Amino acid sequence: MFLRCFGCGKSSIKGVGEVRPNSTFAGNMEKGMGVRWSMGVAIALLILTACGANDKETKAQRFWLKGNEQLDERNFAKAIDYYDEAIMLDPNFTAAYTNRGIAQFEMAAYPQAIQSHTMAINLAPDQSETWYNRGHAFLMYGQYENALVDWDSLERRDPGFLQVDFLRGLALAELDDYQPSLEAFERALAKDSANAELWTNKANMLYYLQRNGEAMMAVRKALALDNKEGNAYNVQALIYAEQERYAAALAAVNEGLRYSPRHPYLTNNKGYIYLKLDSLNEAETYLNEALKLDV
Repeated sequence: MFLRCFGCGKSSIKGVGEVRPNSTFAGNMEKGMGVRWSMGVAIALLILTACGANDKETKAQRFWLKGNEQLDERNFAKAIDYYDEAIMLDPNFTAAYTNRGIAQFEMAAYPQAIQSHTMAINLAPDQSETWYNRGHAFLMYGQYENALVDWDSLERRDPGFLQVDFLRGLALAELDDYQPSLEAFERALAKDSANAELWTNKANMLYYLQRNGEAMMAVRKALALDNKEGNAYNVQALIYAEQERYAAALAAVNEGLRYSPRHPYLTNNKGYIYLKLDSLNEAETYLNEALKLDV
């Protein structure tokens, strides 16, 4: 999971390639944006789907299977080497392009991942997961409009694809389209109402729309589902700080840091709160620590 902040930089989620709209300075409260799902589900789906697609053990397929083993072990560079070998032997090997794109994504090689998934789409345009994966790579590379185009294509092909509204919400949030982003997260919640990350993202958008009462309700729902969700505590702290309730904001930040001790935005915000409380030594300590965490 990862998130972006305003007045600093972003995700996700690890930071699941974060965009940095502004630099972090003392006095800027870090606003969480967009908790992001990892690619783990897509990896498993693609491997399981493709493994049954062809029983013939060609040399290309053997390289592909070795690549899958390395992908499963998270040895992404080695997996890419095997997929390259498979593609050299069979330039029309759709699954090799797809899984190579996943490995490249995990190495934050987003342009290369986009290229691999584009090849897979050209060969098999009806494969829903590939549209999802390329859109996710576009998102991480900061090409939000292209991501939205891919997810529109995915939704036309597979209206029930669970993650599409979630990801659309993230891309729209990055474009500062907060109301459409909120609506996308609400559609996602209609499909998965027990997802704490979705409630946190809804809270983020409500906060940006200055609907703090509703945002706090969404935060409480997120924490009721997962009381270790650091990003929810971050939104809670933002709301309290805006209300100049700095003791409550500090308590929220500390609770979040209890579960996510290296959370850069919570750390930055702890420094900001101490700054507002005129505790300059503590403020300097946490603001400098946040910089080391690469906010």
